[in-house]
Amino acid sequence: MRVIRAGDVLISGAKIAQVASRITPDRDWKVVSGRGRTLLPGLIDAHVHISSVDDMATMAQHGVTTVLEMFGAPQAATANRSAAASRNDVADFHSSGWGASGTGGFLSSRTPDVPTVGGPQDAEAFVAARVAEGSEYIKLFVQDPSTSGLPEMSEATIAAVATAARRRNLHSIAHAPYRWAFDTAHNANVSIITHVPLDDTIDRQWALRAAARKQIFVPTLVMSKAQVESQGSSASPCCVSPSATTGSGGMKAVPGLSYDNARDSVAALHAVGLPILVGTDSHAPGAGISGPASVPFGSSMHTELALLVDAGLSPVQALRAATALNASLFRLADRGRVKSGFQADLLLVTGDPTSDITATKDIAEVWRRGAPLKKSDGS
Repeated sequence: MRVIRAGDVLISGAKIAQVASRITPDRDWKVVSGRGRTLLPGLIDAHVHISSVDDMATMAQHGVTTVLEMFGAPQAATANRSAAASRNDVADFHSSGWGASGTGGFLSSRTPDVPTVGGPQDAEAFVAARVAEGSEYIKLFVQDPSTSGLPEMSEATIAAVATAARRRNLHSIAHAPYRWAFDTAHNANVSIITHVPLDDTIDRQWALRAAARKQIFVPTLVMSKAQVESQGSSASPCCVSPSATTGSGGMKAVPGLSYDNARDSVAALHAVGLPILVGTDSHAPGAGISGPASVPFGSSMHTELALLVDAGLSPVQALRAATALNASLFRLADRGRVKSGFQADLLLVTGDPTSDITATKDIAEVWRRGAPLKKSDGS
């Protein structure tokens, strides 16, 4: 990500038409002052759970112009994509559709209508069905059967789903908030791991092995922090309230949870150069499997950026992780940069977030496909 200290940007329709040190405006152009401000590409959240189109509008108002859903009904995903295609006041929308989980396992016991994967032999059919429904990447729930007390996907099954996704040039993305799941997802060669362990710290040796495999990570530190704050040092082994697990096969709590484990794991991964992407796990309060940990839409993106900087990323690296890097690794070729020909999804903030990441919260204006969402207080 290159920082341009002074310059002009011309928007024409839905695209960025020109970026230059100086552009002479025509009389009929609307000019927005950038003095004392920073223009950023629209932010991309690589882990959300959308409940309604209103959630997508909230994201956009906070400068998050693209969202990547990591579990959701395909019918809802179709409606959300349609809204994003027709409206400029909501974030663009992408989805995994249903996530892969074990037949009779924790997730299927809570959401019985969700299709499952009974073993490696079911992987191809599961992925093919998701692609037919419009899934753009494949989510997997990696669950320790010794804590759920239920038949979860084995490492071989997880690997088979990841392989089936890879054959179709799709990312496989593993839900892995605890060490057992983190190790299992890595050993199964999934392409992206979302969350980081709350019950242990990843060390440099582990990180180097992941680097050799070119693994990608979406830590969702804001969710990690919220979970520890809401559930303390032990929790049920998925992001759900303990009461929601009653009768679900004798669910055992995972002890020893600490936000320091998550933060220090990100520091270890970042130190060896692994790609760290920005995602929040934002969701409606109490929605689905997200449980009691509150991660609000939109505003949590700015919290996540600050937490990543606290974990060792520079402000520029954190901004890149929420823009150009997210766009590149999720193959969104038309966004993530302030560049001629790119989609005019833009965020104007007061101050300089390349030196003080908290400046992203001070939003002056947002554009979605060139259309302004929030009025600037300057001209």
